Amino acid sequence: GKDLLLHLVDASGSLASRQSPIFQDCVSMADAILVLYDLTDRQWGFERKLPPLLSDVFALRSDNAFVALVGTKTDLHSDREISTEAGEQLAKKHDIASFEVSAKDGLNITQLFDTTVSSILASETANLPTL
Repeated sequence: GKDLLLHLVDASGSLASRQSPIFQDCVSMADAILVLYDLTDRQWGFERKLPPLLSDVFALRSDNAFVALVGTKTDLHSDREISTEAGEQLAKKHDIASFEVSAKDGLNITQLFDTTVSSILASETANLPTL
């Protein structure tokens, strides 16, 4: 096996704009970008914040960076406003991976990170020079 150090940066809130040099640097240098959204917040988060954030990510990311759209708070069933299908459609539109997770229940957390790490390692292997 290979050891891999993951450096996770929460670029939510005021950092999530093109005007932030920290956001720009993090996205442009990242091997993987996980774009999280709250499944209980359709109007403000999913419809207003997510489309421009995805545009920023695609404008700034490296060509081989893994990008995934991650719906959070699957454990809040009665508060859910965004269907699984809506998240999957948005991910498909951008040709990126789609996940739904719950930090509280641990649902799909391991799968998300396993897929992310596998993608990073595959990208590194694909970019090795041939002898």
